[in-house]
Amino acid sequence: MNDNVQVRIELGRGHLSARDTSELPVGSVLELDAFADDGVDVYVDGQLYARGKAVVAEGNFAVRIEQVLPAAGGRA
Repeated sequence: MNDNVQVRIELGRGHLSARDTSELPVGSVLELDAFADDGVDVYVDGQLYARGKAVVAEGNFAVRIEQVLPAAGGRA
């Protein structure tokens, strides 16, 4: 049995061509279609599972879950 799940946190989206992406220097800033204080979406195995806020905890980025969606795949 495989208990691994894929978790993706999405703050916003941006569009770049593959060529532009490959030419980005280290430290580049990418413009997104969201603001830093907007909520983040939490996807589990490709399904939208929860919403929360990006926070800093002990010097690391983290996500504070504020809402688990009712259709979150039956997980609780």
